[in-house]
Amino acid sequence: MLEIASFGIAFVGLIIAIVALINDDKGNKIVRYITGFFGLALAIAFGYLGFSSVQFSTLYTLPSTPVSTQISSPISVASNIVNTPSPTNPPQPTAVEAVSTTPTGKLVFSDDFEDGLAHGFSFNVGNWQVVDDGTGNKVLEQNMSSDWTNASWGPSNFSDGIIELRLRVISSSDPNAGTWLGIRYHSASVTGYPVFYNFPYNCVNLNYQENGGQYQALSGCNMQFPKGAWITIQVEVQGANFQLFVNGDYIATASDSRSMQGILNIGTSPNTVAQFDDFKVWDLSN
Repeated sequence: MLEIASFGIAFVGLIIAIVALINDDKGNKIVRYITGFFGLALAIAFGYLGFSSVQFSTLYTLPSTPVSTQISSPISVASNIVNTPSPTNPPQPTAVEAVSTTPTGKLVFSDDFEDGLAHGFSFNVGNWQVVDDGTGNKVLEQNMSSDWTNASWGPSNFSDGIIELRLRVISSSDPNAGTWLGIRYHSASVTGYPVFYNFPYNCVNLNYQENGGQYQALSGCNMQFPKGAWITIQVEVQGANFQLFVNGDYIATASDSRSMQGILNIGTSPNTVAQFDDFKVWDLSN
């Protein structure tokens, strides 16, 4: 409204100036000149005010509908097998559909450590041993190594199948504490798919790692679990497709074909006490 009024007054001032300055009738020229210049000044001043009002309105008028911005906050974990991962602002836990999977295929690996031995394991870094968990149950424990630890296990050239194990983190003094299950890993290049249990955030997600570099999140870090509790992780892998389950509940589905075969491994963060049990692998390659 201000710009309309300003333009109107400017127009009136312009008319006054034109009439006063071009009027040839006899009379006081000084009065005509003063009136003309007054009208011209009025036209310029209110014309400028009108244009300024239009510019201000254009620049500072809010949009009629709110603008929404989508922000992606994938978890970022920098790591290789022996270097510390650094989770940064992982996605908050979200509700997921509660479904479960029943393993099929041929059971090709199983160890529950009840004979006091770890069969089919190769311990590369860390303090690994079979211990009693306090209930009479035998478990595989990694106890407070100063390095990032890892151990390979199961089939030496895993491609398609279902992997299942139980784990719990008892304690850790590492701010980025966690454990992982590595799938289709290549030891020489440190390339594969780590399923990472993030202890500070109590959540699990699926990642891809190449040449010992950053974890590239393939799923969000969903669901939370009581600290120190046993959780069962199950991953079904067929071709490029992955399905992740925790405690029988569906967590995520992902698709990635950058590593199609490799070993299985497990590992922990430095200064962490963690226990593992009931390792199983079903073959789905046929």
